[in-house]
Amino acid sequence: MLTTGKEMLAENREDLRAIVKATRAHLENPKVGRMIDRGDSILSALDKDVPVLLDRGKKLFGDGERALAKVEKLIDAVDPGKVETMMADGGAALKNLRKLSEEFQGVGKAVMPMLKDLATIAHRAASINEGLIRRFFQVEGFRVRISTPYGVRGKLEKLEE
Repeated sequence: MLTTGKEMLAENREDLRAIVKATRAHLENPKVGRMIDRGDSILSALDKDVPVLLDRGKKLFGDGERALAKVEKLIDAVDPGKVETMMADGGAALKNLRKLSEEFQGVGKAVMPMLKDLATIAHRAASINEGLIRRFFQVEGFRVRISTPYGVRGKLEKLEE
């Protein structure tokens, strides 16, 4: 057994030396000590902060459960029959709106020419003034004398501007 152990040691001597050299290089590296120190500070911070975080998590979970219970109560308070009735009424209202919109499709085509005619009439009516009335009646053979109270002509001219 001793001979076999010596043979194995002789056979793996180079590999063992490489392992020892790599281990020394890692242990001599200054980063390893800093990593261990940082790990210690992280563990101490976790020891200090994790219980607080767990308490907050439990509180949030409890708040969530209470909010969920309120939502469940609200959902339970809704009467499915009323919702179905509202949906049916909404469907009927949409059907009626579709029907009305179909009936009013031709109205726009009929109303637009009338609105243009009304605009023309309004424009012509706005242009009627004293001079136009006088000329109209004089063409027809009337003699027209329109007298206005003092100061009215000035007011009318200001309004026409």
